[in-house]
Amino acid sequence: MAMFTSRIKGLDELAEKTFNPYSLVVIGGHPGAGKTTLAVSICADNMERGEKCLYISFQEDKDKLYSMMRNIGIDLEEYEDKGLFKYVRLPVTLKPSEVMQVINDLVVTEKPRMIVIDSVTPVLDSLLVEPKKRAMVQNYMYNLPKSINGVVILLAELPFGEENLRLGNIEFVADMLILLKYRLERGLLVREMEIKKARGSHLRLAKIPFAITSRGFRTFPAPTTQDIRVGGEGRYTLSFPVLRDYIGYVNKGETILVSCQPDARFLQSIYIVLDLVATNRLRGLFITYRYGAEEAKNLIKEALLALGVTGGEAEEFIRKYVEIRSINPSGTSMTELLAYETLMAEERKPDLVLFHGIDVFESIVDHKTYFSELLNELFTLKKMGIIVARYGNITSEEFYRRNASLSDIVVKGLFTDKCGGKTLGAPGMCFYLWRRGRKPIYVSEHEALAEDNLKALKMSIVKAIEDG
Repeated sequence: MAMFTSRIKGLDELAEKTFNPYSLVVIGGHPGAGKTTLAVSICADNMERGEKCLYISFQEDKDKLYSMMRNIGIDLEEYEDKGLFKYVRLPVTLKPSEVMQVINDLVVTEKPRMIVIDSVTPVLDSLLVEPKKRAMVQNYMYNLPKSINGVVILLAELPFGEENLRLGNIEFVADMLILLKYRLERGLLVREMEIKKARGSHLRLAKIPFAITSRGFRTFPAPTTQDIRVGGEGRYTLSFPVLRDYIGYVNKGETILVSCQPDARFLQSIYIVLDLVATNRLRGLFITYRYGAEEAKNLIKEALLALGVTGGEAEEFIRKYVEIRSINPSGTSMTELLAYETLMAEERKPDLVLFHGIDVFESIVDHKTYFSELLNELFTLKKMGIIVARYGNITSEEFYRRNASLSDIVVKGLFTDKCGGKTLGAPGMCFYLWRRGRKPIYVSEHEALAEDNLKALKMSIVKAIEDG
């Protein structure tokens, strides 16, 4: 028997043996949580493979449904024209026996392999005082997948503040039970999918963040780590001599932390990122949490001008190799933010992502929540083979150490009169460099910005412009 799929990245992997013929799937959730979007997305994937979907609605208006689905890239009119989608609106005043008869007639005439009933709640609620008839309807829904040799998806309303759907035996006989919920975090929306049951599958996660985007319904399960590979063909070299001699190379998927004192932010501390991009012709995505895109662009330009390149060359380098995005982290929940960043990385396919201003999270997000979500994002980007550079101020030792513990390479800049035990002729920057598996070293500003070092990086930048 041919298996059905869900179209939802992440969901198929979690419930790989659940979407098969004879399956009864229940999707419950708060009003507006995304139940209809999820159900139609599942239908769309299977319609792409030639399976017909019958959509029976007691609530959703046809024009509204079609318009809503077009917004996420699903053209139901096109499927309808191909004979793969059938929309039927039923009045809630129908008796349950009449509803079942209509469905039976449609099964005979339309021959669907998938049926969505949106929603089953009004039918069952009308029978709350008639247990025998309610049991009859539940038994009918349970056997319906067998009659079409396919999948039946029942949508159900989850009252606010409650955890149970009140569907009676349907919840127990369903092959899959999904609850879509949302809650507020810092006054911002957080969406979560809770898979309560998936018969035949080995569930390892109870709650999974999800988002509804212009590209559809998308889950963001915590990635597994056993298939992540770092190194091999993905090694990138450096041109800046002091970085090249100590760090040697940077692997695909490695994480770099660049930190400075908040009152001694050093423009040149970004050179390791510019070096990687220029020397290896990488596509860079720079996401700033602190500045607007134009302001961030000017900072990068200033760092390039300090090397001695011309304004035109700096502009050309940024145009060819750097895409800049500005995000206000206070305007979205961590779950939604990381979902957006993951989708951006998948769409643009950068070789390197720089997150600028990570220290802002220390004051707006609970540390436990932040580092839990961050770890998932780092593993996801690592799995994609993307180098992650994270730039932020040292606002507290604890926050710095937690970030350093998640990094493979650390560049830490301090303004001081001593560097690695050596007294400097005048106060200046001292850089602490550490690479996983190596003993850390200290490099003074004078050593780091020696003329030969700057010249080597400038040549790499200019050559990248010429080759690009």
